[in-house]
Amino acid sequence: EGKIPFLLGSDDVSESTKLVLLAASHFKKAWASAFQKEEVEIAPFVTAAGDRVDVELMRKNEMLPFLQTPEMMICELDYAKGEKEDAVYSCAIILPKIKEMFPLVGDSLTNAQIKKWLDNTTLEQVELFLPKISLEYQSSLKEALENMGMQRAFSKEADFSGIAPETGSTLGLMIDKVLHRAFLQIDENGTEAAAAAAATMIMKAGAPTKNGVIMRCDHPFFIVIREKKTGLFLFFARVETPS
Repeated sequence: EGKIPFLLGSDDVSESTKLVLLAASHFKKAWASAFQKEEVEIAPFVTAAGDRVDVELMRKNEMLPFLQTPEMMICELDYAKGEKEDAVYSCAIILPKIKEMFPLVGDSLTNAQIKKWLDNTTLEQVELFLPKISLEYQSSLKEALENMGMQRAFSKEADFSGIAPETGSTLGLMIDKVLHRAFLQIDENGTEAAAAAAATMIMKAGAPTKNGVIMRCDHPFFIVIREKKTGLFLFFARVETPS
């Protein structure tokens, strides 16, 4: 949908490139209950680096699934469901109590931990302040994948003989690069997100109040977009600065 105009550059594909594997996704949904434009205010956001930047802070006050621990607060906002749509999508917002807890909370964010938190939420009256967000991100995933144990695929020991048999002078394939690019935009109306990843392969030769709780996202936080019936996480974002 034009949100990721390019992924591979001229340096990423050469005469030695024999195969490109590409995956892409696009997500665009309206909130089940939209933020009101008249409730938007300009307020400071303290970034991960400690800088103060002015942002458009949206506000809503309603009953939401909510949980808090000594380190963080989490609430979940539903997206509107289409007439013939079976899936149920939501956006979970995970806010460390203070900015300094951002790395600590981030280190604990496994799929299992997020699911456990969301399974233990209860309906609470929440006054939520959420900045408008417009993020773009791109990175090479090779180092991350190697650190997770996927090392052989990037070496001459790789075995992709199922798709590229080694016969005589024909050498097999190994992965050269894995590139990822993502886009996320959140405003009063809803969310739009897109992501793409490509792998290129080459020859081996080469706090509580009386009326409820206030959750003010004016410092770094995390966002998870998921499909609630299957539990599948579609997008995950670390918001160190909203734009």
